[in-house]
Amino acid sequence: MWSGIVKCLLGLFFLYFSVSSHVSSEVFYLDPKTGSLSNDGSVNSPLPSLQDVLSANLIKGYSRKVPFNWQTGVEELEILNPAGVINEGDTLILNSGFHGDISIKNIINSKKIEIKAGLNQKPVIGTLSVIGSRHWIFEGLTIDFSQSKLVRPRGDYLVFIENHKFFGPASDIEINNNKIFSDTDANEWSAEDWKIFAFGGIRANANNISIKRNSVTNTSFGISGEGKNTVIKKNRIFNFSGDAIRALGDNSIVESNIVANSIKVDDNHDDGFQSWAPNSEKALNNLIIRNNVFYTKCNHPNEALLSNYQGIGLFDGFYNNVVIENNILYLNHWHAITILGGNNVTIMHNTIVDPNPNDEMDPWIKVAAHKNGQVGTENSIYNNISKVIFDQPGVDYKNNIFIQPDDYTNVFQDHKSFDFRIKDNSIVVDRGSSNNTVLLHNFDIESNQRDNYPDLGAIELMSDNNTSVSHINCSSDG
Repeated sequence: MWSGIVKCLLGLFFLYFSVSSHVSSEVFYLDPKTGSLSNDGSVNSPLPSLQDVLSANLIKGYSRKVPFNWQTGVEELEILNPAGVINEGDTLILNSGFHGDISIKNIINSKKIEIKAGLNQKPVIGTLSVIGSRHWIFEGLTIDFSQSKLVRPRGDYLVFIENHKFFGPASDIEINNNKIFSDTDANEWSAEDWKIFAFGGIRANANNISIKRNSVTNTSFGISGEGKNTVIKKNRIFNFSGDAIRALGDNSIVESNIVANSIKVDDNHDDGFQSWAPNSEKALNNLIIRNNVFYTKCNHPNEALLSNYQGIGLFDGFYNNVVIENNILYLNHWHAITILGGNNVTIMHNTIVDPNPNDEMDPWIKVAAHKNGQVGTENSIYNNISKVIFDQPGVDYKNNIFIQPDDYTNVFQDHKSFDFRIKDNSIVVDRGSSNNTVLLHNFDIESNQRDNYPDLGAIELMSDNNTSVSHINCSSDG
């Protein structure tokens, strides 16, 4: 038995050093117009498009022996493309032009390969699929399905990071600062057009995924993180016909995103954010929803298809250890923040404003029992500007104020122009409790530090009232 183990370890040793003899990282330039496979990849002698580079097997690394055994989880690696010139840890700089429909399949790196736009370059791809692969970064790309050569994107998402039954798990992928859309202009789309031409933005059915600073526009669903340890941060999701954001795995963070303009095309109950537990026997754990902005409409492309979407909906628990704080929801729906079935849920310092006070839908905060009647414990609703549904068992309420729409002008600087800074001497100043603030995140949505007498809502009143609201603006491009 020991001889077999020694042989296995020696095999892994030689496998590792056969690939890792490449010590220093290198930079390769790719240009779909002037590049050639016979070039060396330098700035003046670029390689061709990314799709051509992948097809020519120029990326050296590891691949798993397949089919992957999901029961044991044992990963057996073998050398991939030993003659390739691009190694793990290298950077690929993409010049302007169309780089193809990109599929990264069963390429396992121990150090990340970064694929990014060159300075002042606008590289375009049609779709991106990362299947059973590990340690990749994609940054600064335009992902435009109208230029794709495919009939439909894989999994109906323009970016799909996929745990695969045959090739194994994907993990440790970064999708940063990309522009992603089904088409550049959907202003003239009918409801049927949306059903046909709109695809999902980003779906990550994998662990350890980072999705940051992307603009996702004219899609069905926006961003869906389905694995553990997913970070969805500083993205802008505009013009969507399903849910804008989903986080379905433990230890997920949804932070500083801006969501606007849901399109009503079917009977889906559209949500700004939605989550659910894996099943009735297993809870979803450790979820943070912080510093996000949700607008019913913000330069809506077609108000005839306007959807009064729900805000933050956690309807099918249980959920354990959830923090929802510093969010601004300017929504025309009852469910601004609703959780059905939660333990140790804290909802603090959110600002919820009704853009249409003439109807019967007053947006609320509500934590209630699971649909099966089971009651949660140790839940708190503190320091919010919102209507709150009180008298629910297992919930502690403190210092929440419901501002009537007629009083918005007395509280906010200019709510109709999306300026939710509070005014001096308004009834929400210094009205908060600091009991839990220090234990959570003692800053407001603009990173201003709160004092021992915090104001209610998401934005703390500063002495000069010059709080920046630059990220809370009505533009899909930021």
